[in-house]
Amino acid sequence: MRFDKDPHEWNGVAPWFWKRIALVLPRPKKRPFLKTRRKGGRPRADDRLALSAIFWRLRTGGTWAGLPKRFGSAATARRRLARWSRGDLLERAWRTYIQQLSRIELERWRAALATSSFGAKRFWRYHLDRVWENEFAALWPSEPHGDGLA
Repeated sequence: MRFDKDPHEWNGVAPWFWKRIALVLPRPKKRPFLKTRRKGGRPRADDRLALSAIFWRLRTGGTWAGLPKRFGSAATARRRLARWSRGDLLERAWRTYIQQLSRIELERWRAALATSSFGAKRFWRYHLDRVWENEFAALWPSEPHGDGLA
């Protein structure tokens, strides 16, 4: 059994992570109950799929054209990236996501960001390093402390 996953096999934001991330993002507008008050158009695409597509691109370094179908439309993901980047929504969603990750998954993200060609790499790295310092450095030091015999 293989435990080290290929980054292209990343499945997106898990439902148990999404519960906390959804609180950070704005709620979609409710559809009016009466049909006469509804406007035409397509239903809104799922925010979780759009965020997963953004994170997939960040993690794999892939292009929007190479986005797997399971993440929905690349155009929708690009629009949400632009909209959420204007304010601090994307930053808060990213921070909320990485604060929930295990040490192993954080290490995978650090390795992916080190090799990624995503334009705003410093932004993503900064928050990942801050979470690492605040939450995990005290619990799991990267350097061994020795055996205590000295």
